[in-house]
Amino acid sequence: MENHLGNFNRTRLRNDDADEAHLHWSPSFLRLALPKPRALSSELRQLGIRSTRLALNSYSEPNYLLDGAPIGADLVPASLISLNETIENIVWVEMEKGLLHLMVPNQNTGQWQVGFTRSISIGKAGYGKEVEGDNRTPVGLYQVTSFLPDEELTDYYGIGAFPINYPNSYDRLNQRTGHGIWLHGLPKGVDERPLLDSEGCVVIDNTAFEWLRGYVTEGHTRVLLGDQIRWTSRSEVALVRQEIESSIEAWRAAWARIDNPTYLDFYADDFSSMDRSLQDWVAYKNRIHAVKEWVEVDISDLNIFAYPAQPDLVVTEYHQVYQSSNFNAEGKKQIFWRRQPDGSWKIVFEGAA
Repeated sequence: MENHLGNFNRTRLRNDDADEAHLHWSPSFLRLALPKPRALSSELRQLGIRSTRLALNSYSEPNYLLDGAPIGADLVPASLISLNETIENIVWVEMEKGLLHLMVPNQNTGQWQVGFTRSISIGKAGYGKEVEGDNRTPVGLYQVTSFLPDEELTDYYGIGAFPINYPNSYDRLNQRTGHGIWLHGLPKGVDERPLLDSEGCVVIDNTAFEWLRGYVTEGHTRVLLGDQIRWTSRSEVALVRQEIESSIEAWRAAWARIDNPTYLDFYADDFSSMDRSLQDWVAYKNRIHAVKEWVEVDISDLNIFAYPAQPDLVVTEYHQVYQSSNFNAEGKKQIFWRRQPDGSWKIVFEGAA
């Protein structure tokens, strides 16, 4: 069988899912000149490399050169496993250090590196949001949903704000509550605030916010909120990518054959689609597969992220075009995979992105 995952920028899978069917389109980023990055450390130490299994959760201290690249020619952010060509930058917030980075791919190597860095403030109670009103900034992978201009805001939010989609799917699975988490500016005339100062938002100075405004696209830009960036080798990230793509292909092949026992074995015991438990999901899939004559699904724009602060949890997101003998659908999809004790990857969430 052809390996449709060899080129993840335009990947073709066949399966039998007809649940998620909403298409979203966002324009590409404009390429702008970056401001001169800020040096984050006066001591330049060699970064240690962990094993492949630990690559997603390496806690080695990150260090930077003046050009924003980590020490070591083969080091990349462990969370950015595989991104399609529409992702031209990532906003990465290191909350332990109080730093926001705009991550960009190196124009020569394609390797992700720090483009520029600015200081930020986060929640008064730190990070790791669980409930509404806890004054903590959430940890996770988010997306900018909109832009609120100066004229729509009070002076407290500076020259603008980018709301993000907290709570996301993983937050809701874990019963986290709250809303209104923004990346926004400082009150005019204020240049800085303490690290622990907001009610959960990420706050940056207005000059830096204006720079970000040129890169951030509503409905498209990803924002990673974590304690710190984990750096690992390109070869280790490639191994994790291979594991995930192999798992997706095996899952796809079983689904295409309507081999229900094999296909459904890819779902973890604690799987949830938000409205269905594993038991309900199995019953649902067995029922709809029984009336299918044929199915085909095209997938494009595949992204693979390691989820911040969650050991061995990976998010895959992609655009899906579904066709079958009795139903057609199109839209964005998101699947969370968790590595099991035996080294296999299983699905803990599947739903619309």
